[in-house]
Amino acid sequence: MYVCNMHCMLDAQSTGRMVSRRYKHYDWLHQRLVEKFTVTAVPPLPDKQFYGRYGEDFVEKRRQKLQMWSNRIARHPVLCRSEVITHFFLCDDEGGSQWKAGKRRAEKDEIIAGVFFSTVEHPEVHMERETAESEVEHFGKFLHATKESVAKVRGKFIDHCNQMSGPFAAEFHKMAAVVNGLAQCFAIENKDYSKPLTDAISQAGETLRDIGQMHAEQPKYDMLPALDVLKEYIGMMQEFPDLVEIHRGAMRKVKDADRMKEEGRIDMVDADQVTTRSDTVSNVVLAEIYHYQHERVVDFRDLFKSLLGAKIQFYKEIVHKLEMAQGHFNDGTDL
Repeated sequence: MYVCNMHCMLDAQSTGRMVSRRYKHYDWLHQRLVEKFTVTAVPPLPDKQFYGRYGEDFVEKRRQKLQMWSNRIARHPVLCRSEVITHFFLCDDEGGSQWKAGKRRAEKDEIIAGVFFSTVEHPEVHMERETAESEVEHFGKFLHATKESVAKVRGKFIDHCNQMSGPFAAEFHKMAAVVNGLAQCFAIENKDYSKPLTDAISQAGETLRDIGQMHAEQPKYDMLPALDVLKEYIGMMQEFPDLVEIHRGAMRKVKDADRMKEEGRIDMVDADQVTTRSDTVSNVVLAEIYHYQHERVVDFRDLFKSLLGAKIQFYKEIVHKLEMAQGHFNDGTDL
């Protein structure tokens, strides 16, 4: 079972609810959202299979990822208000009659896919077709470039994680070993005048060993949280090409309708209906794009702010340890 908080724009009494759900329940919810909101980039669920899938670390990691997914849904202005979301996160009768009734309603929902457009309300202001096309096509190019760039950043971050826990940590451990070896050698001359220096060198070796261990553990404080966000965005960006193609299809229908109207094959009323439906598609797709772009700015700002903050704290701790080790080489180590 996974306990998640749902901070959702429902009503004053419903916010901040905590519910327990199994992964299969999330899988069911995701299927319902994808089926109903075909013109919404429903974020994919986190991976189901991991190594060590029944260990405590795995359970907590999946819980965190499901919490991220829940938060993402909660911030979406349309998904958040859907009946299936309300039922999923507020029904405390799991397995009971209320849960089953809500589940059946969601599975029998007829306002899905293209029918959903008939329920959309948007400003009556007519949107210039060229403007809508230009914005969506520009986003498509932006998305393609961003996917490649995010993949490169993620790959480099993974390399850095491996280096931190591998070669970087190992190098400090090797330095610690040889410095400690020197201290052990000096300890052979166990005289009062030599002992302070020997102890200081030994402390320096321990400090280097500690710094090596810090390198090995640091990724979980900076790179791994960043990688979670990057992976989430890689998954989200995979959902948008379909939306761009839906918009292109709507634009083609308008152009076809204009041509058929000029040829006298359809009247103005039919052509206007096609244009109206196209305006609805444009409004929905552009609203989805604007929401994504707003989320992107906030998420990547927080990602790098947190990443750099963790790096700053990491190096501050290293400086503190080095200064403490240096302090042992004081006048007391003089002959």
